[in-house]
Amino acid sequence: MAKVIRETANKTTEDFIRWENIPLDFFLGEFTEEEGKSESSHDSDSDNVAVQPKVSKVSQFQCPRCPKTYASISGFRGHVSKKHDEPQLKATYHRMDQPGHGPDLGDGSSTSSGDIHFAYVSEVVKAAIQTTAKDSTFNLMTEQLSFQTVSKKLLDCADTEDNLSKCLTPLVSAVKQAAKAGMYEKMWTLFHEMSTHPDLTDHICSTIISNDELVSREIAYMYTMCLLDSLVTTLLQLEKKSEEKTVDAVMDTVSAGDQAVIFYIAGNLIHSLSKKTKIADTQAQIQALCTSDSESEQEVPSHIAAWLKSKDRGGLKTPSLKFYKLVLMFESIMRRVVDVKALDAMSLSTVRLKETILSDRTVQMTWQDISNFSGHQKFLENFITYFLTVRGFAITKFIKRQEQKKNKFNIISRNKSLRKNLKRC
Repeated sequence: MAKVIRETANKTTEDFIRWENIPLDFFLGEFTEEEGKSESSHDSDSDNVAVQPKVSKVSQFQCPRCPKTYASISGFRGHVSKKHDEPQLKATYHRMDQPGHGPDLGDGSSTSSGDIHFAYVSEVVKAAIQTTAKDSTFNLMTEQLSFQTVSKKLLDCADTEDNLSKCLTPLVSAVKQAAKAGMYEKMWTLFHEMSTHPDLTDHICSTIISNDELVSREIAYMYTMCLLDSLVTTLLQLEKKSEEKTVDAVMDTVSAGDQAVIFYIAGNLIHSLSKKTKIADTQAQIQALCTSDSESEQEVPSHIAAWLKSKDRGGLKTPSLKFYKLVLMFESIMRRVVDVKALDAMSLSTVRLKETILSDRTVQMTWQDISNFSGHQKFLENFITYFLTVRGFAITKFIKRQEQKKNKFNIISRNKSLRKNLKRC
């Protein structure tokens, strides 16, 4: 279309482009006519034009309670939880680059009341009494007045156990809600305030003494303090077991082939994030999420190992089983939130999906169980970002295949009718 022609004039050589049979304004558009007229004015104003600052494409999240802004969702969530005690605020609704993106749900109207079933409280109290009886550090008194004896008499009397459960229901409810939101500092603060309240401790002491007259006031008070300490430990252990059951249930909903692909993606996430950092200690901490050669055969499920050995996957990083289950939770939340039959921009919003995964209690508890390095919340957000990138490519391919099938069907339909018409001719 264009030829570069060299011409020599006055022993000087210059290159220029000559367009053949095509008007120049076809390429330059409206700027062709105005170029000569406005050239002088542009030159005169060029010195007065300020240099435009580089615009950052990173989303910024502003706290609705103070002027602080954060570039990450984890930073925003940590700030509103610890500083303002409002973990229900959503970063999605406070993006600075999208004002008025959605309604503010941070008024607390949608939060639960915190009520829990009495059966759950009874289970926690019973387990705490059993833990207090088994702990050897609590059994320093005589055999008749040991904590083991006190615990046995409490468990033998159903009315006394129910009485303890009723008075401990507010404490268990508050601690459970704080632990569910990942606010462990608030959890221990609430526990300290409520466990040292005279009304609660006096009520528990009176219940213990009324059940066993041989127990003195001092021993009853000591037992009460030990029981309350065991209560929090037992509650967290029960919550952890509940989340492990949830993760195992998620594995049953994903097919064996998808589990193998997600296992490969989990290793790729570790490899990609370790390449992004130049700090040796951080790289070692991320690499620790992989299994060693001696552990790999034991960690990898049999159906996944068979899939990996069937074909060379190319530089596979073998993630630990816990990290693999974490990525499996990412996939489960994606499938629950995104409906592939009704895709739209809102359901595929990266910020919304990332915040949904970050706010999931099972994800948080699983990540805290496997991470032991500083800034772990930021690393979790990075892992989720990489996962959503990979998952986004998969959704794009899915949409592309659907469109190709539609177009192919239309082309085939037209071709069939055309051939029939040609045969008739």
